[in-house]
Amino acid sequence: MVGEDSVKSTMVENAEEIKKSSTEASDMQKHSTSDEKTSVTAAEKSDIASKIPPEESLPVPPTPASISSKKTVVSANSDNKVRVHFVAVGSAPIMKKTKFKIDADQQFAYVMASLRRTLKLADDSADALFLYCHSAFVPSPDQRLGDLNECFSVRGELVIHYCLKEAWG
Repeated sequence: MVGEDSVKSTMVENAEEIKKSSTEASDMQKHSTSDEKTSVTAAEKSDIASKIPPEESLPVPPTPASISSKKTVVSANSDNKVRVHFVAVGSAPIMKKTKFKIDADQQFAYVMASLRRTLKLADDSADALFLYCHSAFVPSPDQRLGDLNECFSVRGELVIHYCLKEAWG
């Protein structure tokens, strides 16, 4: 029995030495791998740094002033008109002509007033007229048509839905 205890203790000691040596080997492998990766990354960084052109050749990003001036040139070239397509919704009377070209500088209130005249509705609140841009929202009366056209035009035209009763919330 005494021999068995010594064999067991020897086996336990051997198992602990094996665990210790395997953890040391794995730690060494991790350190050597991370060192290799670090050295490769440093080499790659130096290669990338040598390939970057001098600062004079880098393109300069556009300033907001230069962007807005380009937009005014584009709108000036397109004769400053917005194509507006009116679509009847619900029980609203259907117009014979539904597509119009309106000045881009006009406010949305102008569109409401001209559509009221075209549909022969009274200017007072007795005859309600609801206008929706893109069948989603009601633009404010002081909104410019050019701005609405830039943001919400579909195939080059601004689609305005009109109805006599509230259709969309």
